[in-house]
Amino acid sequence: MKRLLTSLGIFIFLVSIIPNTAMAGGCYVDPVFQYSGTGKIKSAVFLRSEACTSGTMILRTLSAGATVQVVGYTDGWYEVISGGKRGWIGQQFLDNSAERTGVSWSNYEEYQLNRPSEVPSPAPEPTPTPATEETYTGTISERSLIKLVCPSSTTADHPCKAVYYIGADGKRHAFPNSKVFFTWYENFDSVKSVTSERLGGYMLGANVTYRPGTRMVKFTTDNKVYAVARGGILRWVASEELAKAFYGNDWNTKIDDIPDTFYTNYTFGTEIASENDFNPTSESAQSPTFD
Repeated sequence: MKRLLTSLGIFIFLVSIIPNTAMAGGCYVDPVFQYSGTGKIKSAVFLRSEACTSGTMILRTLSAGATVQVVGYTDGWYEVISGGKRGWIGQQFLDNSAERTGVSWSNYEEYQLNRPSEVPSPAPEPTPTPATEETYTGTISERSLIKLVCPSSTTADHPCKAVYYIGADGKRHAFPNSKVFFTWYENFDSVKSVTSERLGGYMLGANVTYRPGTRMVKFTTDNKVYAVARGGILRWVASEELAKAFYGNDWNTKIDDIPDTFYTNYTFGTEIASENDFNPTSESAQSPTFD
């Protein structure tokens, strides 16, 4: 018994001195590289206290289109600074324009012990290119579509490509992607390009969701297929037969994947168990606008 207690004591002591970063199930093992510059957030994302999803604290949410200072990178994670908060986001959420400084650390633990208290200053922003789009200066009413006026040379993921719906609540509501947009509109002809000052005058509201009845959707980490009902409510289509009854024999071509990032844009209702539980045509007709 004495030998057993002695062995147990040694085991507890050894476990207690193992650094937390070594026990994080694969996180924190790669080298860390210092970066200098800025990047733009592609879609809303949590800013985490450490470069890992397990056991880390969420510091804040970064909105799509926000510019952040990029100061580090390791194992698929960028360390960024935004609004006085310094933390980590997955690389897939950042359109990175920053560059390596040449400084690096062999692992995350070494970085935490030796990282500089001050981060390198980002390179100065280039002088904006004059806009070539016509800037709309007229009245913007409820249910208008607006976007930021684009400079003469832009990429497909430039923030000026984002389109917003002006709701009855006076807020601008972003279309997450063109798939959502085209369930409501046939083209971009009615979209008005405005200055950043005018765009910023509208508070950002909830994202626009799929128009009810037009498409079925599923999340990338969930195999269930949902019909969209009024109010952004998702209802599970319980069988292939029901999907075919609602959307035809090619029903499986009328399903869009929604990134898990936009999971909170929707709420979940009761499942659709029979043809009497849902009518796509009626749902769409009763939803001529987002609000």
